Parts: sequence; C-alpha cells; structure tokens
Amino acid sequence: MKKGYVSVVVALTLVLGLSLLCTFFFPVGDSKSFKKTSCLTDSITENMSRQEIATLYKSGTVAVYVESTYRSGFQTITQSSLGSGVCVASIGYQAGEYSVSEGSYFVTNYHVINVAVDEDFSNYDTSVSIVLDDGNYTAYSAEVLWASQELDMALLFCDEQIAGLQWIEMKDRSINPAEGDELGFDEVFTLGTPLNLQYINTLSLGYVSNTSAKESASTKDFYYWTDSDGSITGTSNASNAVGSFMGTQPTEVLENMYEDLIMINLDITHGNSGGGLFDSEGYLIGLTTLGLTYEDTNGAQMNFAVPIYPLTQILDKIILQNEQGGSAVISYQTLGLNVADANMTSMAKSIQEQMGVSFYYIDGMIVEESQSSLLDFEGEGVVVLANSGTGLIANLTAGTVITGADFGNASERVDINDRNDLIFFLLQCDSGDMIHVYYRANGSERESSMYVQL
Repeated sequence: MKKGYVSVVVALTLVLGLSLLCTFFFPVGDSKSFKKTSCLTDSITENMSRQEIATLYKSGTVAVYVESTYRSGFQTITQSSLGSGVCVASIGYQAGEYSVSEGSYFVTNYHVINVAVDEDFSNYDTSVSIVLDDGNYTAYSAEVLWASQELDMALLFCDEQIAGLQWIEMKDRSINPAEGDELGFDEVFTLGTPLNLQYINTLSLGYVSNTSAKESASTKDFYYWTDSDGSITGTSNASNAVGSFMGTQPTEVLENMYEDLIMINLDITHGNSGGGLFDSEGYLIGLTTLGLTYEDTNGAQMNFAVPIYPLTQILDKIILQNEQGGSAVISYQTLGLNVADANMTSMAKSIQEQMGVSFYYIDGMIVEESQSSLLDFEGEGVVVLANSGTGLIANLTAGTVITGADFGNASERVDINDRNDLIFFLLQCDSGDMIHVYYRANGSERESSMYVQL
C-alpha cells in the first residue's frame, strides 16, 4: 500500500481480484527442512541490467497480506490490506558470529501492518501473512518482531522453511553512508504488488530525483469528547467507529512526521508500500512508502522512499533476540519519552489552526492549551513533551531540549538536530548503557550535560 501525503491508509479495499484474494491462501506451506539459503545479491554479475537483477530478485521479494476481524454493533466485519516486502535474512545468514538456524525475516512499512500492532486497533483480531510469487500465491503466517511508526518500518518473522526463498543485502546510501556510497541521481528500481496479487512483483524503473533530505506528514481521523468545561474526557481513532456516538467531535490530527525521505520518480501506487527500493548494483537502499496526492501535484508523479539505514543498525540485534534472547531495540518510547522537533511542532500547529480545535496532537499524545508553550519550540534539537521514565532518565523533564549525545567520549558526540537523529542514536544503544546527553533546560540557551542510564 502506498501511503498518501497528509492522509492515513488504515486498510485497502481490494477492488480488483477479490475472488483471487479469497482463495490465495491455498496451498499453505507446511514443510520445515531448514536448508541453508543464500544471498541473492552475491549472484549479481558485472554489467547485469536492472531488469536482469529484478528477475533474480523475484526469489527474495514478497507480498504482505493483512486480514482483520472486529465487532461493530451486532456485525462482525472483516477487512484486508495488501503491501509488499523484502527478505533480508534467512537460514544461514550471519548475525555477527551467529548463523540463523530457522525461518526468514522480512522488512516492510509500518503502515502496512499497523493494524497488528497499533493500540488503536487492540480490539481487532489480526493476522499477517507473507505471500510468494510462486504461481500459487502460497501464504505463510508471519509475526511482527519490531515496528516503528516514526520510521514507517517493520520487521516480520516467518518460522517456516520456504522453498526457493533467498535474501537480499542492504546498504545505507543516504543517512550515514560509507565513503563513495552516498546516493546521487542514481538509477533505481522496485518490485512490489500494486492494487492486488495478480500484480505481485511488478517492476518499476526510475531514478532518485532529489538527493536532499525531504519531509512529509500524515494525518489520521480522530474523535474526541469534552466535559462541560471544555476539557477533553475521551479520544478515539476513527477506526474504532465511534463517530456515531452522541457528543463526539470529529477532527484530524498529526499521525506521523516523515523525515530523511528519498525522493524518487518510480511509478508506485497502493500495494507498493514496503517494496524494496534497489540501486543499480542490487543493494536494498530503502522502501517505497508514500507519494503526493493528485491535488498537490496536478497529476505529476512525486513519490518517496524511507531509507533502509535503521534496519542495517538493528537487524542482527533483533535476530539474536528472537533466536537466542538478548538486548531489545532501544527507542525513546521505551525510555518513557514523548518528543517533538521543529518539523513536528510546526505541522501540529498548522493542523490545529486548520481544524479549529483547542488542543494539539503530537507524538501520540494530546497537548492541551495549558501546555501549548511546549510547542513554541523552533530550531534544532528535540524537545521533551512528557517523561514517564524513572532513574536518571527522569531528569529529562518536559521542556528540556536534547541537543546531542555520546557514549562518554565528547569527541564522538552526535548532534541531535531532529527526532530521527535521536532515534538513530538510540538504535546503537543497549539496555543498561550509560550515555552522555547534552541539553538545554528552563529556557536557557546555555547547554548542559548529564549521564543517563538506559
């Protein structure tokens, strides 16, 4: 599914091929032979065209099918959505010194599988499957191991031995690339499943059309109700169908702020979300994710991908945690923080003014008028909106602006200019690490620092 600009796709209505989708679950793979797989990227030879690489990669790219059932009044409603994915590790893949012993790992967009993990859909009974391009649309059950709405990325795991499936190598080319790997106006391609399964592994060729970091935002429909004094007493995502309840007020709120996007001129549409963006050497460098609407572009194709960099930092950690136990991925949410940067505060204010509501909704929380000074934040850094953490992390109180961090060596300081900088730094951390945080507090322009144990 391709996510539209300033819109939220909760589920796709699959207009085409409905009868196909009703029957594609048969046959379902059930054999476990645990044979070693190989990396498709290693099979690429010099001077192979993008079309030839794409033909090879059909053994490593899949569709992602999500089905949900929920109760609405006296009715049981079933809905489904479709996206794309890439196998990034399978049996034999080396995670450090450990070799994957069973199953396969797939990356896709968060918004493809959000119904399975978002608290807004906690009353839904949801299943996630990966579907192979094998002529029979064979489906295998998958579970979500890690997901980040902020990065619009998720990692799925299937414990089956899938015949013919191989994995594809990732390379960071846009966030912190090695010398010589920086992304330019490169030729790129994607394999995805636009609209429905009869188009599984559709090839689209194009270029990186802008090398500067891009931002975009998505919103979601939102309901709230208030007390007699105007204070908010309840909220709900529109997906829970409370809009008909007496006294509820509909509005629109900021769901996510996309940062560090790769702008591409590939043809993609609903169903392409989560599909791999590959460079001309076959490396997985991003996921095709969103595009501007017709109203914004007057019909021109302006599409974007999220960079694969975050997964290059944590894939091995997630594999080891899944198969051997170990440290989980650290995020600012797991520390108890709600944060925002200037991109987010500006967009939240714009939506609040446009919708005429008395509150801001940002980073999954409501900021009411009495707290609105928190959203006067401008410039570089990340402002803490709320902190439910304990220990040393509790010192980062609301209003504190995080500006940098290191592991105890100031010469290796990482500047925190926006939310993604904070996310990327924490991806390198393990539970129990002691990090050195730089910040401004109490309206002071002077920078202070302290140690925080994760």
